[in-house]
Amino acid sequence: MQNSEWANSNYGLDGINILVRSNINKTTLDVQLLLRNVFRKQLADLIIGLLGVLRCRTALRWRADPS
Repeated sequence: MQNSEWANSNYGLDGINILVRSNINKTTLDVQLLLRNVFRKQLADLIIGLLGVLRCRTALRWRADPS
């Protein structure tokens, strides 16, 4: 029995194709989630940094002219 016949009789070629496709899709999804989490963290750090700058500028402006 050849390898292709053995695979087809034991798993079915469609089953193997679906298994390979699902593993590729899972890996792609894992990479997308990783990139999304990294992007969210960088975006959060940027927003926190900008808020810190605005707070400092507001405090300096208030010290210069408290009225």
